[in-house]
Amino acid sequence: MKVFYLCRTGHHTSIIAAALHLGMISLESGDNKLYDLKGFDDIEFKDIGKPFFVGTDSFNTEIYTVGVWNDSQIMSRAINDLVSLIGLRRGEWQVIDVSPAVSRLTVAGLNLKKFRLKPLAKALVSLGARREIKRLTAYLADYQETILYH
Repeated sequence: MKVFYLCRTGHHTSIIAAALHLGMISLESGDNKLYDLKGFDDIEFKDIGKPFFVGTDSFNTEIYTVGVWNDSQIMSRAINDLVSLIGLRRGEWQVIDVSPAVSRLTVAGLNLKKFRLKPLAKALVSLGARREIKRLTAYLADYQETILYH
């Protein structure tokens, strides 16, 4: 099975979701480990839309992130349709849009990053991530059964 977490860049909120899924971070560990995560806040804007492999869970599920900017609903539908077209059946993949958990602070940080104000951008992304970890922990609880028991 493959799980695709979608967010604006594929390297912020979706990396947090993937790390929570894989047990790399927890609500208790907070944002202390985020910048140690492979790919976190390491985005070239030209790479948005490319799947990013994060890891494999204990059920042998491959975990990916994908940046979709503000088009998460369209991209979610497109990914589901494309995966069906190449012959994968339902239950062999899951697309989870985590963009509802994106913090405004993260968005502000991304905007500052475009203007090359990296230290301030990093501070805002870090503050936004703290909020996102809490939101994602609750948000992903709804998906745990369908992901783990495919």
